[in-house]
Amino acid sequence: MPEEKKFSRDIVGKTIVSKTGKKFGVVGDLVFETRTGELIYILLSNATEFAGNLNLERSK
Repeated sequence: MPEEKKFSRDIVGKTIVSKTGKKFGVVGDLVFETRTGELIYILLSNATEFAGNLNLERSK
């Protein structure tokens, strides 16, 4: 069964949650490889304290 397509505009604004239920924040922006669908970059807006403690790459 083919997977349902997800458009980037539908993902921006969604809350990111780990498998254990910990919240990371809200998707502010994302970049992916269109040919393969590989996710390259996610910008978290309203990042939680949990996400801040994970040693994630930060941009200014």
